[in-house]
Amino acid sequence: MENVRLLFAYTCLHGEPECSSPGEVRSQPLVASQPGNVGFGMSRYPDGYKSYSRSKPLTIEEFDQEKKWWGGAERRGRKTNEFAWKVSTAEIVDRNYNLDVVGQNPHRAEVHHGDPEELVAEYQRVVDEVQLSQRTLKAELMNSLQGHHLSQAAKMLERHFDNAFAAPDGIKKLRELILTLAIQGKLLSQTPSDPPASEILREIERDKMRLIRDGKIKEPKPLPTVSPEERPYALPEGWEWVRMGDFTEIVRGITFPANEKTKEPGPGKIACLRTTNVQKELEWNDLLFIDRKFMGRTSQIVRLNDIVMSMANSRELVGKVAIVRKIPVAESTFGGFLGVIRTYRALPAYVHNVLNSRYARNSLIESASQTTNIANVSLGKLNTFLVPFPPRQEQQRIVAKIDQLMSVCDTIEKQIDASRKMQSVLLDALMAQFEGQ
Repeated sequence: MENVRLLFAYTCLHGEPECSSPGEVRSQPLVASQPGNVGFGMSRYPDGYKSYSRSKPLTIEEFDQEKKWWGGAERRGRKTNEFAWKVSTAEIVDRNYNLDVVGQNPHRAEVHHGDPEELVAEYQRVVDEVQLSQRTLKAELMNSLQGHHLSQAAKMLERHFDNAFAAPDGIKKLRELILTLAIQGKLLSQTPSDPPASEILREIERDKMRLIRDGKIKEPKPLPTVSPEERPYALPEGWEWVRMGDFTEIVRGITFPANEKTKEPGPGKIACLRTTNVQKELEWNDLLFIDRKFMGRTSQIVRLNDIVMSMANSRELVGKVAIVRKIPVAESTFGGFLGVIRTYRALPAYVHNVLNSRYARNSLIESASQTTNIANVSLGKLNTFLVPFPPRQEQQRIVAKIDQLMSVCDTIEKQIDASRKMQSVLLDALMAQFEGQ
């Protein structure tokens, strides 16, 4: 066996040397560095990466360390280090050729699990933080329901809140509840001194007439009046049911041949957003670039506070929205599967919250036309979509309250994640103590 040179394909699975199953480093053999030995190598994710994706792809530069270690065509200068080591073929045979066992990194740092009593105290502190945040969120929601004399709903929430909170998708459901209460006018008490929504709607109509007269927008087709039978639910005094097209401009994206797109900017080209860029926030690090000649009008250039919507996508993702909070390129347009919603006087963040609500998601998905694997929300359906429209001042208060409660949800999610990690660390420490006895 010692006279045989073993050759293995060089494959490199990324991971941290400290981790263990799942996500364990399964270092792969590079090549037999000399008769009777097999070389193993390990590579890590780049800083800031936990996995690869379209926006965080694997790059050839990540293999510079391995190429340098390899030593070029001469294969000289290779030495064992914290990322490369050798295992004898005799040990491989002795281990029944189990490379997952013999390929463990011998340079892995010794793990110090810590004192179990101290870890228990730390774990309890994290659990207490979760419970405090949970009580804070529950109290806020209870106050909202009781403030609107919804005593039955408040009692139901009080009775079932803890079970809902503990469910695997509990925080997601609580986020949905916050948005539902908000767009029904039940998250905050109304302020009688606020000018009613009808006043801002009249101002919007005057704004649109002026833009039409100045030739800045085309005169839209009149939308049907909202009949009492169409209204999904009762609204507080001062609110109005209004069609999306009555207070917004909706622009569909550009189309272009597939062979005209590139990942590199250049003269005469403009950045182009697509459906994969529409996440919880817009992602700007994976753009296409296309020739400006495919852009039909200036309204197809992205603006701050635009609401970008995925208008053609899978049934689960169609209608997904993100606000343009920044534009980190000189200019950007957007592709044909996207649309942009621009509000007149209405607060974009409020409309964004409405579109993220369960009411809007269900309505848009149900109204979407369906092909084999693509659902499409047409401009006609989006223009006639019914929006619960509060006074402008109340829109601002609602957005601020939603942000506050969603921040509590974010905190809870982080605390729950920290508590689960602490559980794992505590169990490791206890097992280490038992194994050491």
